[in-house]
Amino acid sequence: MNSGPLPIPVTILAGFLGSGKTTMLNHMLQSLPGRRITAIQNDFGLIEAITSELNGTTRTVEVLGHGCACCSMRSRLYTTLTRLVHSPLPPQHIIIEASALADPGAIAQLFLDPDLRRTTVLDAVFTILDAR
Repeated sequence: MNSGPLPIPVTILAGFLGSGKTTMLNHMLQSLPGRRITAIQNDFGLIEAITSELNGTTRTVEVLGHGCACCSMRSRLYTTLTRLVHSPLPPQHIIIEASALADPGAIAQLFLDPDLRRTTVLDAVFTILDAR
């Protein structure tokens, strides 16, 4: 008995500026061939959406700018996630690259929301460290 589509896995990448979050994100995008992946980057730059293909993997990058995903941009992150999971062709995996100042625990709490619990599953939270 099928009760609907499986929840979309979501991975959160956290870490300080220069720790390698974007490098890890790019590695993850390249290591999941043939999947529709959306990366949400919480950056303080401009807001843009980029869609490209790499090894048969469709990648969409959404940039949340001018604030922190765990506080001032929290509602925008929620709206973005809801829009993505309810789109006609939803991603098969979502990766959130948090800003250096973001609290990954506060971002993870978003996934306690009843609607997001039905449509997503928090797959992992990675904290990237620079070992130098």
